[in-house]
Amino acid sequence: MAALHAIGRLKPAVSRQRAQANVDVVFKQIVAEEFSKISQSNPGILKQNLKLHDAGNGVSSLRGEFAGQLYLLIGVLALVLVIACANVANMMLTVTYS
Repeated sequence: MAALHAIGRLKPAVSRQRAQANVDVVFKQIVAEEFSKISQSNPGILKQNLKLHDAGNGVSSLRGEFAGQLYLLIGVLALVLVIACANVANMMLTVTYS
């Protein structure tokens, strides 16, 4: 399985649906022209398509794959920070009252 990531920007007057329709047409033309021999033996290649996604936050499959584990790690680190702050506050109170 291969992956292709292409990044572009939409013009202000172009909707995402219109851009997707244009990409579909161009992609099908490229596949038909460049892979004509393969498409005769494997017609499923002509059913391939490209999907447009927002890339405002970057393109990364790792973010989606490890998001749950990263949130858990952030939560554990926040808990450790709270415990450390409570210990420091307790030590400061002990020194103040002794």
